[in-house]
Amino acid sequence: MSSLPKTQRSVQINEHGGLDVIKIVTDAPVPTPGDDQVLVKNAFAGLNFIDTVCPFPFPPSSYF
Repeated sequence: MSSLPKTQRSVQINEHGGLDVIKIVTDAPVPTPGDDQVLVKNAFAGLNFIDTVCPFPFPPSSYF
């Protein structure tokens, strides 16, 4: 197995609110897989439109 980096980039939503609660984290720890788990390396990931609406407690009906 090749060596794993210690950190990774991620998008985190930790609370309800507007787009300002979506945080780009550049030093999130890389998880360590357990004995019956695998760790998949992603080259790209996406953030869908609905992900930008979910931080709101109740999405405005104009989005649907």
